[in-house]
Amino acid sequence: MCRLLGVSTSGFYAWLRRPESARARRDAELAERIEAIHVRSRGTYGVPRIHAELRAEAERAIFEFIEGWYNPHRRHSALGHLSPISLERQHAQQKGGAQPPNVKLSTEAG
Repeated sequence: MCRLLGVSTSGFYAWLRRPESARARRDAELAERIEAIHVRSRGTYGVPRIHAELRAEAERAIFEFIEGWYNPHRRHSALGHLSPISLERQHAQQKGGAQPPNVKLSTEAG
């Protein structure tokens, strides 16, 4: 078989013993997620719906990463030891009664 493939016997056996590459592991994980989505949909989802579901999962993961990385309540020395939210509110009040931004972050209570 090695002669047919044009590889040396030692090279073939070295390839067999080589650990799975990072790309092959990611591809296997993706295939498992695709299969799980397909099974969860009872076989009704095709490529467009599976792609949309994977994209939504990726967007949620990115959002959660950013939310975890950027803590709007953490006090910053560069902001006078205020959190970014507190600084925005203080700045809005100093502008002569201007309303603070009407944006509710997911990390804010209530």
